[in-house]
Order: sequence, then C-alpha cells, then structure tokens
Amino acid sequence: MKRIFILFIVISFMLVGCSQEEKTQTVTTSSSLHNYDFEMITEALKNHSDFPKLTINETSITEEVMQGENTFKVVFSWKTVINSHRSTIKKDPNNHTDIWTEHSSADYYIILMKEWETDKGNVKSYWKYKYIPQTNEMELVESEDNDNVIHSTTQSM
Repeated sequence: MKRIFILFIVISFMLVGCSQEEKTQTVTTSSSLHNYDFEMITEALKNHSDFPKLTINETSITEEVMQGENTFKVVFSWKTVINSHRSTIKKDPNNHTDIWTEHSSADYYIILMKEWETDKGNVKSYWKYKYIPQTNEMELVESEDNDNVIHSTTQSM
C-alpha cells in the first residue's frame, strides 16, 4: 500500500511538472480583487449632505425627516457592484509570446438610494457612481433624483 501511495505521489508531481513545462506563455499575476467599500461610501457621501453617515457595517438607516409641515419616514441605503474583467491573453510586443493577464481588475460601483414613504406610495431616488481606486475619485454614471416630488407635494398641501 505504501508503494502505491508513493508511486501515486511521484506520478502526480511528474504530471504537474510536465504540464507546467509545456506552457510557453508569461503569466502576469496581481493581487485579488480589493474591497473598496469603505473608500466608496466615504467618497459618495461627500456629494450627499442630506444623507446620514452610513458605514460599511450599516447598509441602510431609517430616519424621520421633516419636509414643510409633514414628517416622512426615509430609508437611506447603499450597495456596491463589482464588474470583474475577464482573464485575457495579450501578445508581448518584444518577443511575440502570449502574456496571460489574471482575472484581477474590475470596475467598482456604489449606488446610494433614498426611499421616502408617503401616503401616496414610496418615492425612490438613486445615484450610481463609478469608483476609480487609483485616484480615489467618483464619477456619477446614472441617477434618478425624485426628491422634487416630495418638495412639490409638501408645497401643495
């Protein structure tokens, strides 16, 4: 039994070594995808002074907000979306060999959401930002701000 086990280990090492030798492409590796939640929520909230201080441990907070003579329950929340880039093979311009780029980069997004609970139904707003980790900057890529519905409702009451 020992001989079979040793033989299995030796053959396994040989096969792994052979499969590695046959690869002629350069492998470029980098760290795994980073979690930028803290940085994203901090930067996104700089653009929204009406939001309470959300943290990475709190994905939503409910508050009572006065608007004119009315009080509304408002849910402030956030979520992140990471769109990973696929692994790719590129040609090295110097020696024309394949360069394998690992699945290690991504586009990072954070979505801030605000939902007003009213007698006539909920009014939702959101702001989707793309986070650029290299410069710690945010870019607004999509939004729907319906706070004006609440403001016009309270003025007509």
